[in-house]
Amino acid sequence: MNYSEDNKVREAKFHDQRYSEDKRKILSPIYDFAKNSKTIFRDLVTNINSGDNVLEIGCGTGTISECIAEQGASITIIDISEKAIEIAEEQFQDKSVKINCVVMDAENLKFNDHTFDLVYGSG
Repeated sequence: MNYSEDNKVREAKFHDQRYSEDKRKILSPIYDFAKNSKTIFRDLVTNINSGDNVLEIGCGTGTISECIAEQGASITIIDISEKAIEIAEEQFQDKSVKINCVVMDAENLKFNDHTFDLVYGSG
């Protein structure tokens, strides 16, 4: 394993720990600032059309992606943390939006070229 791979493993462990049940309650107010900026972000992203394919990199628990999906976009969210993706999947389970949640390294994407109309990072 090289230096870059070591960093990725450490980052994934950090975020898994950050999103673990016991730590989540303590750290949630610090990391969930995106909930308050949801409206601002929605206004900034004016070029998203219904049916667009959108990729969010570093999604955390997917707070921002929900407002994009509400606009009719087909959204895929990725994060290196399995725990963050588990929380995102639980969060969207009972909602009307359809969001594809994937554990993936942003430096090693597994998508074909030109899959997405818009790619943005929030992490």
